[in-house]
Amino acid sequence: MRMQDKGVVITGGASGIGAATAERMVAEGVRVVLADMNAELGEALASRLGAEQAKFVQIDVSEPESVRMLFDTAESFTTIDVAFNSAGVGH
Repeated sequence: MRMQDKGVVITGGASGIGAATAERMVAEGVRVVLADMNAELGEALASRLGAEQAKFVQIDVSEPESVRMLFDTAESFTTIDVAFNSAGVGH
């Protein structure tokens, strides 16, 4: 368990690759901060993973202030050892 007791921020963490990564990280003993625009999916996943291991933050990665708030929140929950950017932005 190389990642045990580490902290990971996952953007796009409510579904798809981000959610699968979060599930795997929690299985390895990692605390995860899930960041996504979809509050319903994000809250459900964080709840399923457990309050001790996961926290959800609703953000828009295209907004710098939103990303700053994410990292401020993450730092109050866990260390930030890894940032996994799985969110996509299309214009």
